[in-house]
Amino acid sequence: MLKTFLLTSLSLMALNSHGARIQILHTNDTHAYLDRSTHQVNRGGSARLKALMDYYSDHAEKSGIRTFRVDAGDFSEGNMYYLANRARSVFQIHGNEMGYDVGILGNHDFLMGTSELNDILTDVPMKMNLITANIKVPYRFKSIRQNLGAFTEYEVDGVKIAFLGLTTNEIFYKWRLYQGDITNPKREAKKVEQVLKDRGNDFIFAVTHIGLLRDMELAKDTKYIDAIVGGHSHTALFETKVVKNKLKRDVPIVQAGKHMEYLGRLVVDIEKGKPLKVVSYELVPVKYEMQDEEVARSVAEADDDLHSQYGEEWLNQVVGKSDLKPGDNKGSKKWASFIADTMREVSGADVAIQISSMNGENFPVGEITRRDLYNSIPRTFDLDEKYGWSVYTTEVKGYWIKVIFFRVWK
Repeated sequence: MLKTFLLTSLSLMALNSHGARIQILHTNDTHAYLDRSTHQVNRGGSARLKALMDYYSDHAEKSGIRTFRVDAGDFSEGNMYYLANRARSVFQIHGNEMGYDVGILGNHDFLMGTSELNDILTDVPMKMNLITANIKVPYRFKSIRQNLGAFTEYEVDGVKIAFLGLTTNEIFYKWRLYQGDITNPKREAKKVEQVLKDRGNDFIFAVTHIGLLRDMELAKDTKYIDAIVGGHSHTALFETKVVKNKLKRDVPIVQAGKHMEYLGRLVVDIEKGKPLKVVSYELVPVKYEMQDEEVARSVAEADDDLHSQYGEEWLNQVVGKSDLKPGDNKGSKKWASFIADTMREVSGADVAIQISSMNGENFPVGEITRRDLYNSIPRTFDLDEKYGWSVYTTEVKGYWIKVIFFRVWK
């Protein structure tokens, strides 16, 4: 803690009057892990994260440093808390109680569909500036259009900065925005960065949910983006990834892993007419001993709603045991194999397919409750399907299975 305090103090020494020093606290892919990180009871969770962000913000304010709290998307679906109050609890806690200044929509934040997202934003209008430039929806979705902008702008000590939001347009995800469209993020960035420059912005921060590799391409192929706060690939970058843009200027890229395991902390100097300068960067483990009491109460209320929906005893009943251990780098694949075997057995099929990336790393360890089962494979599209996945069967000629699997594993 002493080392962290010294680093914080040194990086938060104010800049002279010709520019400004700002602190960006960032998260991504928190996936409704409101109480703790994967397999770690005393790490992560919204209440700890909020207290940790407050600590760094308060310390910066005493040094005259402006802090921006930024989230790079996928804050909702991914954990059973997503189903509390039909996703309203997650949107309320994340968008209105954590103190974020800027956030974007990741692909898991519109999995409920365009109409349901519009209803959620009607019930829970966002305090944070929700920006995603490449999401386009018809005028009838008034709440989405009212809450979702392309960018947001600020002025700090005479220096004008903008945050530009971009999300993935991969066909695997975009189909859930079934009444609207998601345009190519890089193409959209090239249009909007010019608009932002024409509006007199000195610095542009892209907040993206497109993954590290596409962030690197974005930096390389644009002119005016000065830094990228990314998400989607769940990458824990312990150092900035630097890529030169079309003007041969360095563009630092940061990303903070997943599930509130880390808080990213980027301190930069911004001075008119000069390139952005990184003063310090670190990923801080969310192990803070303090918790925000208001957020903790909201998380407890979300639990109450889940208990009301399912029955507390039913939800927390132990139904099995797992010999998998936390940190097993093959745990996700082992659990996916078990799921596939189970589907094949229950359905009476000859072959069952499960992709380990769909269940992720939150495989159960020790005693398994029904809630653990849901969280081990949490993908839910329609909010009415509160018990998770359905198993579908179809008849396929053996020839086609041979062809498909040969091509996949060749």
